[in-house]
Amino acid sequence: MISPDEKPMEPQKLDSDTESSHDASRDPLPASKRIYITGSIYSELQVPMREISQSDTKGLNGKVEVNEPVRVYDCSGPWGDPEFKGSVEEGLP
Repeated sequence: MISPDEKPMEPQKLDSDTESSHDASRDPLPASKRIYITGSIYSELQVPMREISQSDTKGLNGKVEVNEPVRVYDCSGPWGDPEFKGSVEEGLP
């Protein structure tokens, strides 16, 4: 909380070094890929999901259990799409 005597911080201006930091959020996530699931009610909808690969599990008896990939909702918006070329400064299309 800001006391009455304190001034709020000024927004930072972006320079070429700062702008490149946004690219980190667009890098591919390890062991995952973006996929799209077709909507069950509205087939024209494509819901973005992240399919995350898992390592196999080796039991105490030495038996190896294959773990299937896990799918989770991908809330990264267009920035999760490798084809999207926009920037935060430009806003969404």
